Amino acid sequence: MTQKALTKNQRFWLGHLEACASTSESLKEYAERCGVKLKALYVAKGRLRRLGVVDDVAREPTRRFVRVKGSKEVAPRHVCRVRFPNGMSVELTVAPDTLETVLRSVSIL
Repeated sequence: MTQKALTKNQRFWLGHLEACASTSESLKEYAERCGVKLKALYVAKGRLRRLGVVDDVAREPTRRFVRVKGSKEVAPRHVCRVRFPNGMSVELTVAPDTLETVLRSVSIL
């Protein structure tokens, strides 16, 4: 479905969803900042998802944990923030040698 085929109201909410996706904010944080009702944002997201306009996200996300062994040495640290399509995010401080393992693990989720 093209954006022109959407109603004015659907385009309005799609604009908000796209704007939110371009930030590191959750839908709740975005709604509070922009003064839109969170429930209305979720309802619009569900409707647009059913129309195939926004990506579908599994209702029950698969949780996978990977044990990562860190070195005992003091090494430079990197902050790694992973933002998931459902708005959740995880932030880790890791050593450079661990960052590759973390990113590889996240890429298979």
